[in-house]
Amino acid sequence: MKEKRIVFICIGFLLIVVILVAALWPRGSKQYDFKLFDNPPVASVGVVPFEDQMEGIKIIADVTVKQFLPDVTRQYIPTEYYEKTEPTMEPFEYTVKRVELTVNETWAGMEQESIILSLSPVGSFCSPDFHAGDRFVMSLHPYDEDYGPVSAISSCFYVASDEKVYPGTLQQPMTRVSRMDLTSFKQEFQALYAELDKNEKSGAVPRFFFCFHPFLQNYHPKQKTRMGNKKQREKEILRAITRV
Repeated sequence: MKEKRIVFICIGFLLIVVILVAALWPRGSKQYDFKLFDNPPVASVGVVPFEDQMEGIKIIADVTVKQFLPDVTRQYIPTEYYEKTEPTMEPFEYTVKRVELTVNETWAGMEQESIILSLSPVGSFCSPDFHAGDRFVMSLHPYDEDYGPVSAISSCFYVASDEKVYPGTLQQPMTRVSRMDLTSFKQEFQALYAELDKNEKSGAVPRFFFCFHPFLQNYHPKQKTRMGNKKQREKEILRAITRV
């Protein structure tokens, strides 16, 4: 009887160990572990494939969020053309959010120890919820004295603790990237960037385009303009607030 009791105790102990190991064993990361980026209410945003981002990229980097910096207020001032053709167009202010990033590794472009990421009103709507310690791969271009994402929703990728990469959108063609290992992702980006350099030297026409199609009346509600100038006006304002 005593021997049976010892056997049951041993079996019970082993079951407890198995359950604890299963519960504590690190599981692989999943796409649903990460928040998908929101589409901004003031613009329709499309996905820009890697190949088409290359022309606008100055830096591709593996980064970690260090801290938020104070917001910066900028002012949009109409150009001389619009002062003459649309005198009702008024200057307006907009807010730029800023995040300090520590560079873990520069994949392409000029190496830096840290980067200031600036997010325009459009970019801040469709960005991750940055927290200190979060890790990303980002493709960036100059934004005034700082850097901004090349594309609103397809230039920032989560890096999980198991070094799997996850996009911030599941629109095509980004779904194929989900759970790609970091090394393969790096090799793909670097190969495309090297191809861009080759095309520039050969005089090939760049394929890059920006993906923003704005509806920015919310930023200048008092303005009344002729429909014929609407697209050009929106394009100019968008350039001001995104520095595209």
